[in-house]
Amino acid sequence: MLNLLQETPLFQELTRDIVEQAEQRGEQRGEQRGRIVGRLQLLQRLFEHKFGPLPEELQESLEAIADVAELDRLALILIDAPDVETFKSQVQPIA
Repeated sequence: MLNLLQETPLFQELTRDIVEQAEQRGEQRGEQRGRIVGRLQLLQRLFEHKFGPLPEELQESLEAIADVAELDRLALILIDAPDVETFKSQVQPIA
């Protein structure tokens, strides 16, 4: 019975649509993750250029951020931060 259903054009069209939608969602998630990783790497390099090695607890807090806008906000704060503590005070601790 299942084999007969799978052979119908309607079933094949619905299946194809579901697969295409899943692929699109996967691509969007991958692109978003790529943007986050890129922003995080830039933020880390900027921090190290300005203040030296990134403390491990701060590294972990930054890696927990999954929002591009938040990483962009922190990059701007980093540019103006006079010291590490000022920057750290703007990074949300890991819950």
